[in-house]
Order: sequence, then structure tokens, then C-alpha cells
Amino acid sequence: MKLYLSSYRVGNETEELVKWISEKGNDIIVIPNAVDVFSDGERKTLGIKDKCKDLEELGFKPKVLDLRRC
Repeated sequence: MKLYLSSYRVGNETEELVKWISEKGNDIIVIPNAVDVFSDGERKTLGIKDKCKDLEELGFKPKVLDLRRC
């Protein structure tokens, strides 16, 4: 397992993410629980969608994993 951690959007190492696709494939899990301090709502939902969109633009197929539901 390899982790890429970023505190804001996809971070500054997008070339590492693109390299990841060529080495490991384009499946990736997004764990958005850092935003749990905010109440569930449209703003939080749109923020998660934006993060996924950023990854999709790099070529990934992101899936969201909410640790509260595990």
C-alpha cells in the first residue's frame, strides 16, 4: 500500500501522482474525514466532489471512503 497525503487539494507533487498511475493504475481512495469538523451539508459535499474532480483530471478513478461508516 502506498499513501499520498495532502492537506490541501491534490498538493504540490502532482508529478508523483501521475507517476503513480503508470506504476500502480488509476484506482485511488479519497478519505475526506479531515473535514469532519464541518457539519454535513452542501459545502462539505461540494468540497469532496472538487477533490475527486482534481484527481479525475489527472487520470484517476477516485472512490470516497468515509471512515465514520466503517
